Amino acid sequence: MKNRKNFESGKIKMLLGFTLVELMVVIVIIGILASIVVVNVGGTDVEAKQAKAKAEVKAIYDAIGIYKTRVGEYPESLEQLIEGPPDFEGVWRPLLQSRSVPRDPWNNDYIYELPEEGGQYVVKCLGADNAEGGTGENKDIIWPPEKEE
Repeated sequence: MKNRKNFESGKIKMLLGFTLVELMVVIVIIGILASIVVVNVGGTDVEAKQAKAKAEVKAIYDAIGIYKTRVGEYPESLEQLIEGPPDFEGVWRPLLQSRSVPRDPWNNDYIYELPEEGGQYVVKCLGADNAEGGTGENKDIIWPPEKEE
């Protein structure tokens, strides 16, 4: 009975839970930390797509070089990297690991430009907007890389 009397008079401090203020402070801290994580992780998907597109553009570019070495001329389309020229039917091994012409991470076709007389062939990815130029996610990826002036 004596303990009950002390409890009711406020002399014994209860340590059974947290106060509302303590809970609010913890919730605010968790919210701030969560927002920092979201901001820092938010852009990684764009960077990953650009890295994948750059790797695929380079792989296609290299495959075109191998095709030129084997056949003696450039392919007319990227599909020929898989199918080969008509003269090689039945013995052609696809030059791309995917066994089909890949699409860029934004589900658009890669662009292959045949070289002009004595020029260099080019493979491009036009980025998320699928239009020439752009910055950020819309930045074009071109191989070989253009020289900056």
